[in-house]
Amino acid sequence: MKFETIPHWGLIGWLVPLALAAILLAVRGRGPGPFLWVAQRGVLLVALVLLAAAPFFPWTDSRQEGELVVLADRSGSVQPASDQIERAASDLGTRAAERGLPCRRIDFAADPCLSPLDPTSTDLVAAAAAARLAPALAPGERRVALLSDGRGHTGLPPADSRLDLPAGAEAPTAADCRATLLLLPGEVDEGQVFRAALSFEASGSGQASAFLAEAGKTLAEIEVEFRPGMNWARFPPIELPQGEHPLEARILAGDPYPENDAARAAVRVGPALSVLVVAGKAAGDDHLERALSAQGVQVAAQSEAAFSESPPDLSLYRAVVFHAVHPDRISPAAQKKLASYVREGGGFLLVGGPGSLGPRGWRDTPLAEILPVEFPEPPPPPEPETGPDEPPPDDPANEGENKTEEGKPEDAPPEKETVEVPRAALVLVIDKSGSMEGEKIRMAKESAIAAAEALAPEDYLGVVAFDAEPYWVLPLTLAKSRDRVENLVARLATGGDTYLYPALIQAHEALAALEEAHLKHVIVLSDGETRIADHRELVERMVADRITVSAIGIGTDYDRRLMPRIAQWGKGNFVSCTEVRTVPEFVIRDATRVLRVDERKELLAGGDADEILPEEGPLPEVHAPDPESAAPAKDPDTEVPPDVERPREEIVPGEHLEKKGKLAVFRGLPAPALAGVEGEFPPLAGAHVLPAREGASVHLEVAGEDGVRTPLLVSWRAGLGKCAVLATGAEPPWALDWIAWADYGRFLAQGARWLAADLPAPSYSLEISAVEWRRDGVRIEVRLVDGEGRPAEDARIEIRASRDGVAIEANVRDLGGALHEVTLETAQRDALIRLEGVASAPDPIPLAPLWLDPPPAAEWADLTSPAPGPEEIARATGGRAGVSPSALARPLDREVPRRDPFPVEAGALVLAIIGLEILARRILARR
Repeated sequence: MKFETIPHWGLIGWLVPLALAAILLAVRGRGPGPFLWVAQRGVLLVALVLLAAAPFFPWTDSRQEGELVVLADRSGSVQPASDQIERAASDLGTRAAERGLPCRRIDFAADPCLSPLDPTSTDLVAAAAAARLAPALAPGERRVALLSDGRGHTGLPPADSRLDLPAGAEAPTAADCRATLLLLPGEVDEGQVFRAALSFEASGSGQASAFLAEAGKTLAEIEVEFRPGMNWARFPPIELPQGEHPLEARILAGDPYPENDAARAAVRVGPALSVLVVAGKAAGDDHLERALSAQGVQVAAQSEAAFSESPPDLSLYRAVVFHAVHPDRISPAAQKKLASYVREGGGFLLVGGPGSLGPRGWRDTPLAEILPVEFPEPPPPPEPETGPDEPPPDDPANEGENKTEEGKPEDAPPEKETVEVPRAALVLVIDKSGSMEGEKIRMAKESAIAAAEALAPEDYLGVVAFDAEPYWVLPLTLAKSRDRVENLVARLATGGDTYLYPALIQAHEALAALEEAHLKHVIVLSDGETRIADHRELVERMVADRITVSAIGIGTDYDRRLMPRIAQWGKGNFVSCTEVRTVPEFVIRDATRVLRVDERKELLAGGDADEILPEEGPLPEVHAPDPESAAPAKDPDTEVPPDVERPREEIVPGEHLEKKGKLAVFRGLPAPALAGVEGEFPPLAGAHVLPAREGASVHLEVAGEDGVRTPLLVSWRAGLGKCAVLATGAEPPWALDWIAWADYGRFLAQGARWLAADLPAPSYSLEISAVEWRRDGVRIEVRLVDGEGRPAEDARIEIRASRDGVAIEANVRDLGGALHEVTLETAQRDALIRLEGVASAPDPIPLAPLWLDPPPAAEWADLTSPAPGPEEIARATGGRAGVSPSALARPLDREVPRRDPFPVEAGALVLAIIGLEILARRILARR
């Protein structure tokens, strides 16, 4: 208990006279009255109680006092303005010293007052607490000056922290570009040309330079224009040698934060493509072989005579090329072997040439059924002259014998059935509630844009956003309309509650009404719990309508009960993305697997998506042969080729087409063979007239003197393999202009790779299911699957990790169900992390490596911090923004309250009075 109402020295002021009066009266012999003795004893008792309670006395003093605490942000985002921060802190310290004001400085970043400081984020809460709890240098008011850009901080200090922002001390804020994802093919062949694309987000408009580099060496450089929101930088085709290549793409726009300008990924370059080239006598030179070899293709050459007599083991080659081979010079046995090779997954390219096909071509041969072109019936011999009594050889009276009602021979096989190449439709159902604000909604937008990049151009993409109500951000649109996709998706904003059920209804109704698509898939992205509804009944109705549903849980607060079940009911996949930046990767991976994007891109048309379909108008029908109907018969020699109706009646069959001038080449449906082949094709001096079969795709055409176009490059799928015909020669005289063409070798090599057999799937491989980045490392969940994508629950794995060739400690824990947890201890985020492992099933089997791109730290993760900036911080904490340094460093000149404890002398005086009283009593007693 403390007393603040007793005046200073007041107790002594009235206690001392009373006690002395009583003593004097006693000494003079008059004796105090009873009242005086009682009063004196009471006063002494009160004095002893007050001394035991340790009282103190308040008072005021007019003087200059206070303290200045300078909080200096040393995080990474203020490095461009570090000199400015230092000057401001030094100026405040100098001014305070000149005025006699105590001043202390506290440096902070992710933690305050630690050395070395962690620059990955800004912890204002801890910094303010350090300023409030620091021992006072002097009594009086404490002022806190904040020197920070406010970027990347994790929370606001309490409202009574009073953080003042000095005028001109905050770090400047400039427009920023942030790289988000580098798209690369996972694996290519040595010598194969491929493209890379970088997605990046911008806070404004302008121009930038984009670089693609490996180990500091620039591979490609382009100039791009960007606008606010998501942008893409598409690099020109590049080629890399065999091996693993970690690449880095960087966008340079002159912004002050280079730490978020780069994205990294890796591509594996496998062995060179092996191709068997069989050359006929009509092939006068080996231009084709040299062109393929120059493009990194391993070429094995064989003459048509050697191939006919003893065909090699075709399984050693991923594609076979016939160049100017005459049909009569290849034995039926060799043709059967080649046809079986194609149906089992091999690739076959037939290149013609002058005089190579003969009058009948490959008609009535074992290869005729796998080729995507027709070989016309040769013209009949001239009719012999007959007399008037001789009946004509073709008697109309016998026209109906041994024929069916349709007019076909009874023993003719049924016509081939064709099936339409399955188009796909993907709808992303994206949670746009308030909890998705910031990085989550940006990754959701990026997922939609990346899906448009990954899908085949003829596929459909739609985006349904939902909070309490659903709405179509992007109605079902062709994936090739990338500008429209980016523009509409960029408008997606967050806010509201979470209600998934109506959004699923919208996706179901739209996909069920889309007759053009045969493969239909929905991916749900959400980070929270939704209202209760009968999701199971709805998802099962979607499955009944041949619509599959996958679910991706974002962060750690998604509905862990509902999201996995949606994927289970929807016959799809479920992924838990605790690391938000991995959402686009999982969206692309799920869509690619479910919709079989790579396979259908080959059935449809690859290459430049903008050339496939017009923006408006009906969609043309594209067909592919039925693999079962294209299967080999038991005895191909006895089969009669089916009578397929010619798709173009204006084409006049003949051996080849020549004219005095040159044959102009025109593009048709794009194909991977044409990727990167810019400009116009050189003209040809001749070509075969080979009508395309129904279901085949025509990628190049030539026009004769009459302007009628005939197919030049035709392809289709035969069984499990792919087959194409180039209806011209690859050497002079027909292709004289082609062999001098800069893209001649690229065109042929890409055509061979396009048709090449797929490499066998590995027996075991790793899949990343979740990634959680931490300050001191990363936690990864990987699943071990077999060659068919099924979980390998009986196998065990060992994982090794490295960064730039330096090993990182990796701890592996078996979670059950083929799922393993890998924990890496590393705080650096400036390079790709490589994971490689060995599966024991039971023998050790090496696993293909995986690559992880560390996300940027919180300081650079956002273009503009969603939290308040410096001025808002000052106002929210009761401080002021724009205060002059002189005002902050000026001591207070006012009445400063003070409180002093009860003086020790007062206690000594009370004891002295007690002693005097005892002495007075003794004197009286003697009398």
